[in-house]
Parts: sequence; C-alpha cells; structure tokens
Amino acid sequence: METNNLNLELKKEFNKNFKNQIKTNIEKKREEKVKQVMMEAELLRKQKENNKEMLKKIEEEEKSSKKNVCDFIKTQEMMQQEKKRAQEV
Repeated sequence: METNNLNLELKKEFNKNFKNQIKTNIEKKREEKVKQVMMEAELLRKQKENNKEMLKKIEEEEKSSKKNVCDFIKTQEMMQQEKKRAQEV
C-alpha cells in the first residue's frame, strides 16, 4: 500500500514538474514572439519615417521641376515676343 502511495506521489510530482516545464516553455515562446513582434513594429516605424522623408524629397523635386518648366515656358514666350518685335522693326 505504501508503495502505491509512493508511486502515486511520484507520479503527482512528475506531472507537476512536467506541467511547470510546459508552462515555462510556453512563456519563453510567448516572450520570443513578443520580442519578434516588437522588432517588426520598430522596423515598420522606421520604414514609415523613411517613406515620409522620401515623399518630401519627391514633392520637392516635383516643385523644382514644375518651377523649371514654368521658367522655361516664360523664357520661350519672351523669346517669341522679342522675335516678333525684331521682325516688326
């Protein structure tokens, strides 16, 4: 009878330890996943900042390009006006 009780106690202790081990493994995996998600979130945040900077640069380039086109058109118009004046004289 004592051996049965002893075996039962050993089994209970083994099960308790096994349960704790499983719980510990689950917690470790959860922590690893949380770290991974946090790293990915940080990378996404940095990428978002980079995207904003690139959009600003693109907008500046577009503005500069539009200004250059406008200046070119004005210059062409002035040259045509001067050409007309020269032909009139």
